[in-house]
Amino acid sequence: MSHSLRPLLPATNNSGSRDTADSPPAGSRPAKRAPTKAACEACRRRKSKCSAERPRCTICVERNTICEYSTLPAETHLTAQKRRFNDLQSKCESYESLVDLFRTRQEDEALGVFQRIRAGVDVEAIVRNIQDGDLLLQLSLRPECRSRYEFPYKRRLPAYLIDNSNSSLRNPYLESTLYVKTSVLPSHAEVPMEVGPQIEGDDGHWVYTTPYHAAELLEPRLSSIDVTRWTAVPASNSVLRTLLEIYFIFEYPSNTYFHKDLFLDDMADGNQRFCSPLLVNAILAAAWHGYYANKTRADFWRPESLGYRFSAEAHRLLHRERDMAKITTAQAMTVMKLTHNSNGTDDLGWPLLHGAIEMAQELDLFSLSRESDAAWQRAAAITSWGIFNLQTRHPAHHLPDPDAAPAFYGEILVKYPAPATAISISHGHVFRAISEYRVILNTVCLEIHSNEAKRIPLEAAFRVRLSLRDWYEGLPGCLEPDNIALPSHLMIHPTPTQVIAQAKGCLETIVRLYYLRHGFESYDPALILYADLLAWSSLRDYLQMKANGSAHADAMFSTLVLCAKALWDQGKNCIMSEAIFWFLRSSLPGKEEVRLFREVAEVDEEINGISRFISEIRSSWPVGIFSNVKSNVEAVRLGRFVSWYEKTIEEQSQQLSTQGSDQADSPDADWLPYP
Repeated sequence: MSHSLRPLLPATNNSGSRDTADSPPAGSRPAKRAPTKAACEACRRRKSKCSAERPRCTICVERNTICEYSTLPAETHLTAQKRRFNDLQSKCESYESLVDLFRTRQEDEALGVFQRIRAGVDVEAIVRNIQDGDLLLQLSLRPECRSRYEFPYKRRLPAYLIDNSNSSLRNPYLESTLYVKTSVLPSHAEVPMEVGPQIEGDDGHWVYTTPYHAAELLEPRLSSIDVTRWTAVPASNSVLRTLLEIYFIFEYPSNTYFHKDLFLDDMADGNQRFCSPLLVNAILAAAWHGYYANKTRADFWRPESLGYRFSAEAHRLLHRERDMAKITTAQAMTVMKLTHNSNGTDDLGWPLLHGAIEMAQELDLFSLSRESDAAWQRAAAITSWGIFNLQTRHPAHHLPDPDAAPAFYGEILVKYPAPATAISISHGHVFRAISEYRVILNTVCLEIHSNEAKRIPLEAAFRVRLSLRDWYEGLPGCLEPDNIALPSHLMIHPTPTQVIAQAKGCLETIVRLYYLRHGFESYDPALILYADLLAWSSLRDYLQMKANGSAHADAMFSTLVLCAKALWDQGKNCIMSEAIFWFLRSSLPGKEEVRLFREVAEVDEEINGISRFISEIRSSWPVGIFSNVKSNVEAVRLGRFVSWYEKTIEEQSQQLSTQGSDQADSPDADWLPYP
C-alpha cells in the first residue's frame, strides 16, 4: 500500500527577524556550546544552562539576578569541594596546634600568643611562625660534632713541632691532657649526643673529649626572661634566648665588658640599672654572627636579616642616649665596637670605643668610689678592666682571686651532652689572666712611646721578659698548659717568655690543638686574630723555605693551609675573617698554592665571593702586622688591599671591554697576586 508523502522543503529565511549574512548556511549543524566547568549558584538552583562568564553569566544578566560562584575559575564543583575540605582540615589542625601551644609552652610565650590572637592575627599565621621558628632552632643546634677533627692537606703534626729534643725549647702543649686524649680518639667519629665519647679509665673529663660547641649554657634565668620587651625588633623569645646563649658561650668569655649576673638579674626584673634596650640590642647584633641557622649571617648589610635590624635598633637608641652618661651605654658602645671589627668596619667602630672611654671617665668607672654599693663596684670593675683590655688607662679596681670571690666575676656554667653535672669554664680566672697580661703590654707601649727612638730599651725589654715569665708561671692550675681545653683557655696561650722560634711553635701547636678538639666553625673572634698572625708568619717562612729548597717547606705550607681554613670557616660568621682570607690568598706566590687553598678550604665562590662585600669594608686593620711578609705597614692594612682589589678589577674589566671577549681572557679569579 503506497502513501503519498509531502515533500519537506527547506526553511525560508525570515529577513524581517535577522540578517541573512548572520544565518548559518543551509544544511549545517549549529555549533555546540562550549562546556562549562562549573555553573553559578543561581543557574544550579534553576537548572539552567549557565554560560559561566564572570563576574556575571549571561542568563543572570538577562534575568537580573545575583550571580555568585562557589568555585574558582579553573575548578569544578568536585575540585572545589575537595579544596574546601582540605582548608577545613588544615584549619582544624591549626586550632589543635594552638591548643597544644597553650598546653606546652612557657607561660610568657602562651600569653604572647594570646595577645596576638586578641590583636586579630590569623591563627594559622601564628602557628606557622612558631613552627618555623622551632625548625630554625633545630637547625641551629651546633655545627657537626666529631670526637676529633682531622687536619687538611697533611694529616699529621709537622716534625719540627714534635721534636722536643732541645729541653730549652720544649713544647709543653705536646704533653698536655688535651693533646693526649685527642690523639687516642679516632678521627671522623661522631660524638653520640646521648652519651658522648668515653675513654676507658676516663674520669669524665668531657672538656678534653668533646668539642666546646656541643655544650649548652646552664642559665635558669634565661628560660623565664621575656626578651621581647627589651627590643623593638620582631622576633620570638625562643630565637632571642638562643642568641643570648650564643653570646655568653662564644663571645663573652673572651670579650667581657659587663657583669653577666647583674645584667640578667635586672633583665629579669625589668630594671635598667645594669640592663638597657640599647645594651640588649647590641648583644643580640653581636650574637647574630654565631646563629648557624642563617647561612648569610656574615652579610651584615642585608636589611632583611635580624642582625642588621638589631644593629640598626642599637644605633637608633645610641643616638637618643648618647648625651646621657650611663654604664650600660658605655658597655653597649664597647660591644658595638667589637661587632664593627667582626664586620670589617673598624673605621666606624673606633669612635664608639672613644665614646665609651669618655663616658666611663665621666662616670668615674676607673676610680674607686667608696660611696657606691657592692653591685656598682663589681659592675664598674668589670667594665673598666674590660675597656682597659682594649685601650685606655689602668683601672684602680682590684681584681680578687676568682677562687676566693667567684661571684665578683660571675661564673659561666655549661652542660655537655652526657654528664648531668654543671661544668665551669673558669671565666673568672680567664678574665683576670687576660687583664694581667694587658697590664704588661700596656707597660711595653708606655716604654716605646716615652722613648724618642720609638724602640724599647734593652734594660726595659729584660724587665718585660721577666714580667711575662712571672705571669705565665703564675697562671692558675686550670690555665696551665697541661690542663687547658676550652677555646678561651687556649687563646691566652702560648708562652711569650722564650725565643721567637719556640713562641711561634707553641702558637702553631695551640691552633692545631684547637682544631683537633673544637674545629673552626664555631664563632670565635679571638681565633681570627691568632689565625691571622700565624698565617702570615707561616707564609713568610714558607717563601724562605721554598727559595732555599728546604725539606720542611711542604710541612710549613700545611700550617698555612690550616690557617686559611680557619679564616674561611670563620668567614661564614663574620666578613672580617673572609676578607683576610682573600688578602692571604691573593698574596700567594703561584697558582698551585691557590689551587690547594681552594680545595682544602672548600671555597665555593671565586670572584663573586669577594665582590659581594668589597664595597662594605671600611677597615684600617693591620693584617698579620707582627709577621707579615710586607715591610711597609700601610701596605698590609686591610683597607689598602680593598682599594687595590677594586682598582685591579676595574682595570681588568676595562681591558676586557677594549680587547673584546674573543681576544681577552676574563679577570683572573683564581689568582690576583697582591703586590
